[in-house]
Amino acid sequence: MNHLFSDSLISIDLSDAPVSKGHIIVSPVRDVKNLIDLSDDEISTLFFGASYSATALFELIGAHGTNIFLTEGNSKLELNVVARKENDGLNMLWNPTELSSSDMDGIFNKLKDTVDKLIWERDNPEEAKKAKEVISVKKEEIVEEKGKKNILFNIFNRKP
Repeated sequence: MNHLFSDSLISIDLSDAPVSKGHIIVSPVRDVKNLIDLSDDEISTLFFGASYSATALFELIGAHGTNIFLTEGNSKLELNVVARKENDGLNMLWNPTELSSSDMDGIFNKLKDTVDKLIWERDNPEEAKKAKEVISVKKEEIVEEKGKKNILFNIFNRKP
């Protein structure tokens, strides 16, 4: 890769296998595969680097637009910044699945509940720790009631 920039958190390089003129790879310095493995500082610096790279593509090579997409779970997490020009022949569209409004409402409610819970746990670490201990004790009590149908057992053992 042709190296453009690096600091203690990110590295910015031209892609070795570009899909367009001005395909830039922004990656964390640490070797991670998933976004969740990065600190808040690393994430904000990573996305700032991608935004800065997109701006540079507009100004330096006259890009009409950019696509920024995240690849994770492969060998290394990367943000790809792809310069776009009118009629460039790149097709980066997908055929989305249309959801019913009730399905969308259900997904929204589940996501909202999860986000609210995570924010509460972050803002109330001591109470969250106590709540997890109570849930753990209740789960053990339910497990001891083998042979009895108990809806709570299924709820506690459900994986997200």
